[in-house]
Amino acid sequence: MFESKPKEILAFLVIMIVVGGISFYVGKKSGLKQSLSHGRADSEKIAELNKIVDTFVPPVPDEIFQTSGEIKTINQEVVSLEIISLEDRRFPGSEPKKEIKKFTTSADTEIIKIEFPDFSSFSDPTKFKGLPPEPKEIKIKFSDLKVGDYISITSLENIKNKESFKVSKIVTH
Repeated sequence: MFESKPKEILAFLVIMIVVGGISFYVGKKSGLKQSLSHGRADSEKIAELNKIVDTFVPPVPDEIFQTSGEIKTINQEVVSLEIISLEDRRFPGSEPKKEIKKFTTSADTEIIKIEFPDFSSFSDPTKFKGLPPEPKEIKIKFSDLKVGDYISITSLENIKNKESFKVSKIVTH
């Protein structure tokens, strides 16, 4: 039926290999170009999403001079304070990472207790006239601080990456 000649078969195979090679090359180049354009679009989308995240969950600042937490131990002049991490970027719904910071005081450290007025006498707002009484700031001694107190501390140095530091002000209530 079909008589094939070796030259025709060879020519057919060469043509098929050339056509296959060209198709492979064009397909690969097209796929690479499409992949790069998608990659660029993805990186632009990621950058845009990062800007949105930064708006609602700002990055941790480079310098931190104040924090607050619970006193865990007091040993002479060194206080261990459990705080929410100063380096952890916290997202809503996530449990805050805690850390311990140790601080010391000096003779210049201001220690204040804020006393809030008793508002029970102001239970009837119709009898109330004028501004409500303001909280009072009372100077206290270091010895008045105790384990379990929640305090706010202020330092003159950046405390973000430090485990221990000196404080200039302590506020409790």
